[in-house]
Amino acid sequence: MKTCHFSLPRLSAALTLTLALAAGTAGTACAAAAAAAPALRADISLATANRLLDAALESCHADGKTLAAAVVDRSGNLVALRRDDNVGPHNTLAAQRKAYTALSTKTATRQLAAQASANPQAQNLNTVPELLLLGGGVPLLSGTEVIGAIGVAGAGGADNDEACALQAIALAPVNPLSVHVLNQSDGLPAPGVEVTLEQQQGERWIQLNRAVTNAQGRISGLFPARAELTPGSYRVTFRTGAWYAAQGKASFFPEIPVIFRADGSVPHYHVPLLLSQYGYSTYRGN
Repeated sequence: MKTCHFSLPRLSAALTLTLALAAGTAGTACAAAAAAAPALRADISLATANRLLDAALESCHADGKTLAAAVVDRSGNLVALRRDDNVGPHNTLAAQRKAYTALSTKTATRQLAAQASANPQAQNLNTVPELLLLGGGVPLLSGTEVIGAIGVAGAGGADNDEACALQAIALAPVNPLSVHVLNQSDGLPAPGVEVTLEQQQGERWIQLNRAVTNAQGRISGLFPARAELTPGSYRVTFRTGAWYAAQGKASFFPEIPVIFRADGSVPHYHVPLLLSQYGYSTYRGN
């Protein structure tokens, strides 16, 4: 006879008897549970969270705004968080709470705030300690399913916070190419590295875009905005010689070209570069 084992605390005699009488039913349930397939659900990965945060920072910095931003997964757990140096520390918690609120209610926090202002019953949500009914939290969807949320605070008001969050959602998944440069000598990001992107067309290389790594050593969107990445050969060139020269250091490689083949099998390509003055390594990232 097959049995199903549970780890339980010490039981009273009455409860033990009840479980014994239900053994036949429990055995059938265990068999059914064992045969059931595990649930497969979309969720927010660290790579996705970082792309969202990169996009939030870059887009809002372009508008002269600073911010704190957080991304939570479908269970409400914090996946990643970023904060500009001059943003008040309370915004770190506010960004996470906004993201959690948007995830838990499956509703943008600006909409919740409007509902609370118009409906006394909706104001009761303010009594839940984890929730924050201020604009800046937006759910993240996979199809029609909420799989996480992003929260932004400190950008200069709820409207600006939400605008930064929406810009991040709009920009992060669209661009099919990103890069990340790390300085291997100290383990820190390499900001200010100029990077160019070219596509091979016949015997020629045609430049598509040029950008500079941000404070985290990243370019989250190196491919031209709203352009489609077609299968073919691409060359990403890191202008490392100029970057080292600006620091008064010598470099063996004036530039580092990385040629890769995009076959269209994945929606996003990531090219990391581990850099030193006299060597480098690169690989296909995620």
